[in-house]
Amino acid sequence: MIARLGLAALFAIACMTAGAGEIVILSSQGVTAVMETLAPEFERATGDRLVMRFGVSSSIKREIDEGAAFDVTILARDQIDPLIQAGTVIADGRKDIARSGIGIAIKEGAAKPDLSSAASIKQALLASNGVAFTSVGTSGLYVQKLIRDWGIEDQMRDKLRPQPSGRAAEQVARGEAQYAFQQISELMGVSGTEIAGPLPPELQLYTTFTAAIGAKAKNQAGAKALIDFLSAPARAPVIAAKGMQPG
Repeated sequence: MIARLGLAALFAIACMTAGAGEIVILSSQGVTAVMETLAPEFERATGDRLVMRFGVSSSIKREIDEGAAFDVTILARDQIDPLIQAGTVIADGRKDIARSGIGIAIKEGAAKPDLSSAASIKQALLASNGVAFTSVGTSGLYVQKLIRDWGIEDQMRDKLRPQPSGRAAEQVARGEAQYAFQQISELMGVSGTEIAGPLPPELQLYTTFTAAIGAKAKNQAGAKALIDFLSAPARAPVIAAKGMQPG
């Protein structure tokens, strides 16, 4: 009989055995749009309520290191391994959810910069009136590294618009910066802006977001059901629509 059950039916059974409850999620803001879209579907299917809080991956990891309580965390993959080593999350059931590259946002209707090469992006930055990014996020740290590597720190000093978290493209919408660098999934959906494009292959940096269960999770069954739900092939269209690659 089990062999004849589809994936949907198996998932439904898993959810029923998990029981309804609350699942606390501490997550990178890189998957905010994906989680906000998929959460209602999961809650309807299981009866569990998702309590989600988002932030820059490094900030969320720091909170976890300091003892924050959670059932599931979704962070950049390289931040999950230290948590496993520390015994804060369990290795079993860890799954990659999505992968995202870095893009550049501009004011809606503005001329798009040439993003075909490192040289053209360097020139676009130098000619800009402001560049927004998150100061401690993966994308923001990478952009700062590029500026150092290109030797244009002095020329860019007064043009940089770092912010601790949130959507960098909002500064573009307010006219405070000409460009915003961030994960493409985080640039999408900011009113008054559009995505000029991704970084070229020679510069692109991808971040894989991985979900793991907290070692002290109060709802481990629900946490496992959520991770299985997010990583299932059926969720791939939503992940792609939010500017990310599944898995």
